[in-house]
Amino acid sequence: MSTFDDRENAFEAKFAHDQEMEFRAEMMALRQIAVWSVSLMQISRQEKEHRTAALHSLEIQKGAKALILAQLADDLSGDVDEDAITTTYDLFLRDAREKIGLIPSD
Repeated sequence: MSTFDDRENAFEAKFAHDQEMEFRAEMMALRQIAVWSVSLMQISRQEKEHRTAALHSLEIQKGAKALILAQLADDLSGDVDEDAITTTYDLFLRDAREKIGLIPSD
């Protein structure tokens, strides 16, 4: 195997690793925003647990971020606008990336 092949394999392995870490960060952020949004709702504890579980079940679907953010915008309409939800998600995602080590902490 040549040096070029070794470098190519290393690059591909790093790319796959980075993609996996980014996926994990996104899942962490989606879980955090689900808990955050449910905490804002004036519903029973049991209903909060049910809604959180329902949002977590959306994580395994393709396009989970869009599905969850759309569901939150619908659930929180009138209380929190879509920009605030997106901004909060972005903050949770940044925090998750820092925890995983994808970006340096401030």
